[in-house]
Amino acid sequence: MNAKEQFEKWKKRAKTALISAIFIGFGLVVGTYMVAPNLAKGQEGYIPTSVSQMPVKVIQLTHLDGTTTFLPVRIAETVAARKAGLREVGSSAMGDLLLLYVHRREVNRFNYQIEDIRAPLELAIINAAGESVAIEKTALGANFLLVSEPHTWALAAKSGLLSQLGIEIGSIMDIDIISMND
Repeated sequence: MNAKEQFEKWKKRAKTALISAIFIGFGLVVGTYMVAPNLAKGQEGYIPTSVSQMPVKVIQLTHLDGTTTFLPVRIAETVAARKAGLREVGSSAMGDLLLLYVHRREVNRFNYQIEDIRAPLELAIINAAGESVAIEKTALGANFLLVSEPHTWALAAKSGLLSQLGIEIGSIMDIDIISMND
């Protein structure tokens, strides 16, 4: 084998190695930026950015027996935040997460979007006076929850959490505590 043939042989090997490196690099980029984020969404502890960036406030609830509870809640007061809701939150991350849907005025009928929810929910429906007037439950796989009671707020949680916290029909939410103007 002469020097020219050997040069051509090494040139062909280098070309094959370069093309292979390009394909491997492309695969790494696709995996890093497209596949990996979707794998995280599938985890039970996943909290999407839409929820983690919602402001957190502390609300005071007075129970029927007169005792009070202070609860940290995520606030969904914009249309986009209400639409995102608890969508794609992993079921274990939803364990103690409370989301307060805030309407600027009392609404008589409202459809809460609950598609892509990974656990059954319950919502405490709270009127303009701050009183919980209903507890609505959702089924896993439902797309919407229609609430026909007049309300200004809805406190959403994983099914069973509201009762664990003692929230029931007649519980009172201190409206001054959740003033959205601060």
